Amino acid sequence: NINGLDCVNAANLLEEQYGICVRSGLHCAISAHKTLGTDQRGCIRFSFGFFHTAKEVLYAADAVYALTKQFCV
Repeated sequence: NINGLDCVNAANLLEEQYGICVRSGLHCAISAHKTLGTDQRGCIRFSFGFFHTAKEVLYAADAVYALTKQFCV
């Protein structure tokens, strides 16, 4: 999660600004979110698979980092 940025808004920004599609919310796992303490706000989830490249994973990490710099002031 990015402080100061709702998970739905973060997901929208990742798609709009970087072309990255993620899932936001509780992901049908409310018990897991209760354990993590994210049950009131949810989170974003990346689903990387076998066919994703290291370059794509780094691009996603860089995009999240850019959002943190933009919103965590």
